[in-house]
Amino acid sequence: MAGGTVLVTGATGFIGSHVLRALPSGSEAVGLASSVYPSSRDAVRLVRMTLPHPDLDELIARLRPAVVVHCAGVASVGLSMTSPGVDFQSGPPVVFQLYDAIRKAGTDTRVVQLSSAAVYGNPGVLPVAEHAPLGPISPYGWHKRMCEDIAHEFCGLYGISSAVLRVFSCYGAGLRKQLLWDVGHKLRAGDAVFSGTGEETRDYVHVRDLARFIAHLVEAWPGPGVHVCNVGSGQETSVRAMVEHMAAGCGLGHVTPEFSGAARKGDPQNWRADIGRARQLGLELTVPLEDGVHEYARWFLEQVKGTARQ
Repeated sequence: MAGGTVLVTGATGFIGSHVLRALPSGSEAVGLASSVYPSSRDAVRLVRMTLPHPDLDELIARLRPAVVVHCAGVASVGLSMTSPGVDFQSGPPVVFQLYDAIRKAGTDTRVVQLSSAAVYGNPGVLPVAEHAPLGPISPYGWHKRMCEDIAHEFCGLYGISSAVLRVFSCYGAGLRKQLLWDVGHKLRAGDAVFSGTGEETRDYVHVRDLARFIAHLVEAWPGPGVHVCNVGSGQETSVRAMVEHMAAGCGLGHVTPEFSGAARKGDPQNWRADIGRARQLGLELTVPLEDGVHEYARWFLEQVKGTARQ
């Protein structure tokens, strides 16, 4: 694809902002976001809109985007456990409205839809492949599964093609939540006690690698249909190892973390992705994990510079 409009929802968010920077130069990028910050001006144009929104139909009909990259939504397993309604409203209703707006506009728009490894729950076999049974264990996972069903619905009935990316644990500078952000604050406060056992594992992918993969799909679409693929590194890393990497990156040397043994509801035990399909579609991994965590640690220290220690 060259010269077409690419609409990125959640454009000022963690993943969406990286996607805007990674898009091919031949495309016209338009960002859609609920809040527009002065420092977030990577798109040719930024449109302020909180989804779902009654003006989305008109926007899609006017822009006639070649591709929509849907990054908007709440990405918090913990919040979904305590406020499942909030998580639901940011998921399936928004995805349905987006696909329905494309249907009404009659455009040949393709959709890159961010799903999650949470649709697998606790997989019985690792690495987990796309054909593995789905068994969400959190509202977040269930709602992502519903969003995937909507993609299949609109492809089967209306011919709208999608790339559904089951993203594993995405990290990188700019992420102000989840494990590394929490670890940084705890280490800074002199607290080395964390939840779980420390032996839980995740499959981490750097946000730049994810964004470059999305940009590649925008430029080299794999064809009609719904293309479901895992996006990860194909490697398991324990929570304990991530804490140690973060401590080293913060200049704390060797830290021996302690773990409470109490697991959080909705969190899986072990994840490792089979990324064979994503590699076939053009995924390239360029950021080694330790380098990426140390880069995150440097960014984190810049963010908290000058603030009082807790």
